[in-house]
Amino acid sequence: MSLILAATDRAELVQTLGTELVYFGHQVQLARTGRRLLDDLDTDSFDIAVIDLLLPDIDGYEIARQIRLRSSMPIMMLVDTREDIDEAPHRTVSDFVLNPIDSHALDLRVTAILR
Repeated sequence: MSLILAATDRAELVQTLGTELVYFGHQVQLARTGRRLLDDLDTDSFDIAVIDLLLPDIDGYEIARQIRLRSSMPIMMLVDTREDIDEAPHRTVSDFVLNPIDSHALDLRVTAILR
């Protein structure tokens, strides 16, 4: 079982990240802002971070950069377009997932990254 630190403020992603990944056997700590995710990073040892690019306070790329200063854990970025992937600082992000997200596919990708 993996411990996932996730951040999104979008209701449709809360369901996928907060409920469906638990169904697949993961533990998920969900933050609604980037600042909260960064604060939570100091509270436990997480296996992977799953970050929505579009957060209300700090964009996902900046959060990934901040995580890299503290940790080498894998980071998955949830993006809305292929252009978001093309513009991303790839050295900070382990994988990208396009919205809308299929929870089963997300589970498989998280599991693969953690192997």
